[in-house]
Amino acid sequence: MASETFWLSLTPTVPGSKSWDAAITRIVTWAKFKHKKSGKIFYHFNTHFDHIGQEARRQSAHMLLQKVNSIAGNTAAIVTGDFNAQPKDEPIRIIVDETNPLHLTDAKVLSKNGHYGPVGTFNGFGPKEKDEAPIDYIFMKGKWQVLQHATISQTWGGRFASDHFAVMAIVMLGK
Repeated sequence: MASETFWLSLTPTVPGSKSWDAAITRIVTWAKFKHKKSGKIFYHFNTHFDHIGQEARRQSAHMLLQKVNSIAGNTAAIVTGDFNAQPKDEPIRIIVDETNPLHLTDAKVLSKNGHYGPVGTFNGFGPKEKDEAPIDYIFMKGKWQVLQHATISQTWGGRFASDHFAVMAIVMLGK
């Protein structure tokens, strides 16, 4: 239905821009969807926060919340990505802060059947998670039901698809 990319910087409409202490350019890409059968509308945002800049991650968290609100409004949204931050770190605390009306909720917390798989999501192409805390997340806005949340650590012939495990959720959009 619609899609766009913005840059996590002081000039989000300028392609290739970066700000604060970011090591490299970082983006958010979003798309608006309509479920064919139900006609329900929702948005999906995907991002990758900077791996070096603490201030860049902090500012990116604030910008992400503002943009999700301004783009999706009251419509349901899913926000996914590599946030390069653990739950205790400031960027994640900003995103899930329930005192902020723009906050998002971690799908893992909403899961009716708990979490399956490793807790950590970064593997560095090694046999297990490198840290016991996630840096990859699925966040929710709106009336979603999360039936299952999982971190998939499967390999193929001993090879990893990525240096991060896949994070997935089975979700249903409510009324």
